Amino acid sequence: LLQKQWSESVFLVVFRNPDDTITSAKRVTPTANYDLYHEYYSRILNSDLQAIYFSYDALIELPDTSIKALATSLKLDTSKLEQAIELVRPRRSEHKERGKGDWPQNIQSVYNEMKKRAINCE
Repeated sequence: LLQKQWSESVFLVVFRNPDDTITSAKRVTPTANYDLYHEYYSRILNSDLQAIYFSYDALIELPDTSIKALATSLKLDTSKLEQAIELVRPRRSEHKERGKGDWPQNIQSVYNEMKKRAINCE
């Protein structure tokens, strides 16, 4: 639907590890689970959507490099990023990552593929 509406756009796909994503999604829909995670992100990965992948977990862990990578990808002025970086830094101490990578193989594969494509992951 989005691609049809804005066919020339590049979309920002912000993703998070499966366990944290599902925990957050359960606030909206109690049926959130690994199958939903897999279906949603597999569709995006397998589409011809022009997308920039961006890891939320990497943003929290490495705010400086993540925000600079995003600004560069979006062709924004990178000379005044300190304010944005300062908004993320305090979240680092609050962030308790639940995902340890012990997921079903299909979930691990989808997550790893997004990390591989992410502009802020090595």
